[in-house]
Amino acid sequence: RQADSILNHKLKNTMADAAGDIEFFLQAAGKVKVSTHAVEDLKNAHASLLKGMKSCQHRQVYLGLVSQAYVPAMQMVQLKSFADQLMSGRQGQTYAEDVVVLLDPVLVDLILDNLISNAFKHGASPDPDVQFHVTTRQPSATAGEEGAEEDNSACGQMVGVTFLVSNTANADRPRVTEEYVQNVLAGKVAKGPSASAMSDYIGLQHSFLAAEVLGMTLSVTQSRERVVARLEGTFNVGSLPEPPESKYSEADMPSWPEDVHIYCIDDSAPARRLLYHNLTTRAQTRHARTYGKDAGDVTRFMADTLQDGAIAILDQNLEFGGDHNLLGTDLVAELIERGFQG
Repeated sequence: RQADSILNHKLKNTMADAAGDIEFFLQAAGKVKVSTHAVEDLKNAHASLLKGMKSCQHRQVYLGLVSQAYVPAMQMVQLKSFADQLMSGRQGQTYAEDVVVLLDPVLVDLILDNLISNAFKHGASPDPDVQFHVTTRQPSATAGEEGAEEDNSACGQMVGVTFLVSNTANADRPRVTEEYVQNVLAGKVAKGPSASAMSDYIGLQHSFLAAEVLGMTLSVTQSRERVVARLEGTFNVGSLPEPPESKYSEADMPSWPEDVHIYCIDDSAPARRLLYHNLTTRAQTRHARTYGKDAGDVTRFMADTLQDGAIAILDQNLEFGGDHNLLGTDLVAELIERGFQG
């Protein structure tokens, strides 16, 4: 588990660096001649990297799931936005109702991401025609029951939600039958490139396990040329909290001080480049500096920040190798102790 934790951390940082490089390129793409297709491909790659980083952040949740110790963490989620994020970086048809429900976004994301990935990877080639629909329905009620026809968007009501992922079946792969799915879940199907209509038996097993933990139903079937994965559950309808009213407004921007001194420390070169670009562009300052090339930069960052820094930005995990690994929060505590007020 310790080795897995180290690998998870390194993988997340590597993906963050790659995402930073791509974002830096995309910001500059408008200034140079780059093909539309190349930009679109990079946007998709960027979206995929962000998904990978999110998965790394959810490592503890996955550990709890497989050890049967996980307790669902429910949050208000806007279904339309949730569906769009799941399909970002993927070319497929998406439809979702604009309803807010209380669900566990991490586990539902785990299930649906597996199903969507399988649909793209193992559907018909070259176009699997992947479709992702999220619909709601009024929970079954006795005919004539009061309130049965009310709008299901009202807060406090229960609503049934169906997540449907479908794709055109690959004719070279075996049909997805109930027996086949049960054999996959039991680990009885031989692995191999031609043995499955789904990409990862473990992923499918985890999806069914997550659905069980959430009290949802999951099925994967095939009807003629379409493979259909259906995830269903009943949830409370709610509303997203109103964003806190900012005490600042666009009218205050002219009062932003000119050439404010902003010092940043990060051990990632792509992150430093991206920070510098954004700060000099958006904060309109000539006094943005980045540090973190080596352990010696920590001393320089601290000295410059204490001398005339107005804003300090620190990465939490600063890793320079050996005994030179530091926490950003420890440096913040030291800055405050030495009189930094910002």
